[in-house]
Amino acid sequence: MDISVTRSGGMRVYVEGEIRLRMRGGFIPDEAYPVVVDHTIIPFTDVLVVDYKSRTCYLAMRAIKPMKGIWEIGGGRRKGEKPVEAMRRNFKRETGLDLPEERFQFVFHADHVWQDREEEPQDKGKHYAGHHFVVELSSEELAAARASMEKREYDREFGLQEYTRERMVAENVHPALLHLFDMVMGPGIDDVNLVVQPEGGLQGHDDPRRTITDLLFDPTIPLRHSELVTKGQVTVGNHWHNCVERFVLKAGRIDRLVFEDIHTKVRRVWTNLGPGTEITVPARVAHALVMAPDSVLHMYVSSAESPANKEFFHTYTLLTA
Repeated sequence: MDISVTRSGGMRVYVEGEIRLRMRGGFIPDEAYPVVVDHTIIPFTDVLVVDYKSRTCYLAMRAIKPMKGIWEIGGGRRKGEKPVEAMRRNFKRETGLDLPEERFQFVFHADHVWQDREEEPQDKGKHYAGHHFVVELSSEELAAARASMEKREYDREFGLQEYTRERMVAENVHPALLHLFDMVMGPGIDDVNLVVQPEGGLQGHDDPRRTITDLLFDPTIPLRHSELVTKGQVTVGNHWHNCVERFVLKAGRIDRLVFEDIHTKVRRVWTNLGPGTEITVPARVAHALVMAPDSVLHMYVSSAESPANKEFFHTYTLLTA
């Protein structure tokens, strides 16, 4: 069986053979579309524009049903199109920005069932199923997107407005948007900028709750490593980040290592890990470790799966007080 498996926006896509041109779909004629939505689930791809450093997002005002009101940027997915391909195409159509596929980070898949729709009869509703992504834009890209918002589907005067989580709650945005925000930012979690202490320990700046580690990665260099040498027992507090990280223990011992998926809460624990141990930490998996004195740990990060904001790599996220 000729089945290829590829990664697209953080998920697996299984393709038999290759996707030929005649296999690809296009726009459904207006006269046929109401029949389609009456009997099928419509696939979509939407993206939340985020700013990791300020812990905010940017939302638009949709002008048509369903999802009329505060929402993300996105659109439908065509037959034969990978999710991230559809996301790139939709984002370009709605904002004028043609971003590389790797800029879009897949977060979760969701169904949306709506009571109304733009097509008549409107009260027959609509059922969507699709992929939610996040993307981070530079200030120049954000300005360009605001100036080029597609005016049929979005209120160009509203543009892309910045939202804190508090504003999202105050304006009663759709729960899916809050869920998406919390999945990438962490609900009720404080970002802590970390500084090296002169005695060799590493501690969060202005935060005495934990002793944790600033790795100071440079995301412009793939698999750039940082080295941590312990002078006493060092605890790297429970944290997560939006990139793949790899540990290699060069000397000493890791007394305890804990992984916890921040969504499923599934935990894995290792103890007494010796030199030569290599550990890969997936993105958005919380991890904590206790290292014995005189241990040497090399830490690597993959820039290919990291957000665009370089400053983010100087920030870790505490999960608990």
